[in-house]
Amino acid sequence: MTEIKICDRSHSLAVSKKFYEKAARYGSDEYAMLRQARLDFPNYKIVVVARKPSKTSKPVFKRLTYEFMAAYIIKHDDESQTTMKVFQRMTATSDEDEAQVLKAKTYQEVKRWFLEVFPEILQCHHDREELLTRKTA
Repeated sequence: MTEIKICDRSHSLAVSKKFYEKAARYGSDEYAMLRQARLDFPNYKIVVVARKPSKTSKPVFKRLTYEFMAAYIIKHDDESQTTMKVFQRMTATSDEDEAQVLKAKTYQEVKRWFLEVFPEILQCHHDREELLTRKTA
């Protein structure tokens, strides 16, 4: 997106959120650009436009918490609980790893591992998103 998009149909000046935050600082280059646009188009309003998500972006799983992962693993783990042991080692939540918190994996690494071990969660998420899209359409 260019810095400022002039929308004659809606009588607005469209700017990105990042640009608008920079323009809020008095004396910045963005401030000067927005001020000049306001002088050129005094009756136009400023509209902050959000960036559209990429069509190739992967699911975010906003509510995929450690608690959910642990509960799911407990329900679907084998008798030896090897998956739970791996999960506890990765998150440094087992008794033996208590002093080794610095060795804990990041949330993204744990999430990636969890989705590889339980791919049905990914399919369930796709089905849910599809249903929600149908209901809103």
